[in-house]
Amino acid sequence: MSRQSGSRSSGVAPSSAVERKDGVQLVRNPPEASAATPQSRPPLNQCSICGLDFGSLRAFDAHRIGNFDHEYSPEHPDGRRCLSEHELEGAGFTRNARGRWSLSRDLDRARSLAKHRPRTSDG
Repeated sequence: MSRQSGSRSSGVAPSSAVERKDGVQLVRNPPEASAATPQSRPPLNQCSICGLDFGSLRAFDAHRIGNFDHEYSPEHPDGRRCLSEHELEGAGFTRNARGRWSLSRDLDRARSLAKHRPRTSDG
């Protein structure tokens, strides 16, 4: 699945768990956790696994951790998985008014760039 197709929402809230064909059950964040803050715009970088939305592709990529060879499971505790909301906060992510998670350093960089942006004169 491409990153673009996996980042868009189908408009359906994810269930709390899904079972793959190989019998591995993947646990997702409950729908109410990702829908706690109303969004005025469609999801920007929504994860198709956990349902959380991210303010940048960098933040989206950073929330997925683990070995690419296999998904997380009891047999593969080092497998690929999403960080929990608690882990996101501990890693320096913040959630904005739209419910999107961002890395603090991304926000700091955006604010810095905004300060140095040339202003246009009126008139």
